Amino acid sequence: MTRNNEEFDCDVLVVGAGIAGLYLASLLVERGLTPVVLEARDRIGGRIHSVRIGDDLFEYGAEMVHGLSSSVWPLARKAGLTTVLGPNLHSYCAEGRFHGHDSDFAKEIDNVFEKLGLLYKEPLSLYDALERIAPHPHTAAMRLITRMLISLEGVSGEHPDELLSVQGLEWKGSEDSFLPENHLIVEGYQSLCTSLQRDLNARGVAVLLNNEVKQIAYSNNACQVSTIAATYHSRTAILTMPLGVLKAGAVRFSPELPKSHVNAIAHIGMSSHAKLFLRFAKVCWPTDGFLETDGLIGSWWMRSDRPIITSLTGGNRAEKLTAMSAQEREAVALQELSAAFGSVVKQEYVATSFVDWTSDPFSRGGYSYNTMSTGHARRALAMPLQNALFFAGEATCFDGDHGTVHGAIDSAMRCADQVLEVFA
Repeated sequence: MTRNNEEFDCDVLVVGAGIAGLYLASLLVERGLTPVVLEARDRIGGRIHSVRIGDDLFEYGAEMVHGLSSSVWPLARKAGLTTVLGPNLHSYCAEGRFHGHDSDFAKEIDNVFEKLGLLYKEPLSLYDALERIAPHPHTAAMRLITRMLISLEGVSGEHPDELLSVQGLEWKGSEDSFLPENHLIVEGYQSLCTSLQRDLNARGVAVLLNNEVKQIAYSNNACQVSTIAATYHSRTAILTMPLGVLKAGAVRFSPELPKSHVNAIAHIGMSSHAKLFLRFAKVCWPTDGFLETDGLIGSWWMRSDRPIITSLTGGNRAEKLTAMSAQEREAVALQELSAAFGSVVKQEYVATSFVDWTSDPFSRGGYSYNTMSTGHARRALAMPLQNALFFAGEATCFDGDHGTVHGAIDSAMRCADQVLEVFA
């Protein structure tokens, strides 16, 4: 499928207007290329989705800037966005008892994370790693740690702690080190994407919404990308769509992807994740930061300056939560929070919002994680095919920062260099 240059609609077709796709297009146009961005949704942002309800901002997707050296910071500063310190201290509620961030229980969990950090490079499952470092692996603290990590990674299955590899948990270890590492974007994380889109539009780059890609034909020097709306021709194409979409086979390839990429897609895990938001008439909790519980929902965070509590639930628990009615979810949520903060939360409760990323057809999950068979699969998935088809997005980040916004940004920088070599 060789075409003359004058027949191409553009130099590069970028599939996906999430942060990776938008930043990639920005990098390429700065180097003189002509990209076009195709997006299946009716909005930009992908798994970044900031929603305002009245005066309140809800981050339906990605929420926090992780780490003081995150590659999000230069983009946020360039966009003129405002950040505030996010949740960092951790409190716990296990077996009906609340434990503050400075409690002995919290110190026990912190100690386990420190020991776990020594094993992040070893080919161990979470189950084997915790068995190795804990003389009493079935204490309330150890059970809570297991549930925390399985939920955070969003691993489903009969024995998720045996499926989940500790390789790739390293960034989460630093995030959970009780240091002031997390920040929030006041204007909303999606403002970062809006700023990139604005700059692209100013440079004449098209970001075409409602263009779900269904088929890609690729060969040396040419790509043909067919959406539900049109067919586009380009010298190269970059896929930034979530791993869950690739796993589902939602895009047909001609020729079919090689075994290296098929195996990579199969061996990287894609999480099941849901977010739950509870609004209250006023702040009625004694602390801000994270609250980890051994309940169904499990992971919560709250601030002392806004009457909203957010939760992220992953894996089997997310699937159970999704299967519930709205009334059942509300009852479970209030029960868990009441165990930690008392009955006042029920008295001040106003409403609940729920977001299920796993059922979203354009994400089909929250983010990627490492299974015991992942190995070098991320690096394999990041390899170009025939100098025409390229891959980016958080699932292709192989330095440990997968599953994050900054990992997606880093993958865009790596992929831009690969594409530029073709046009050199």
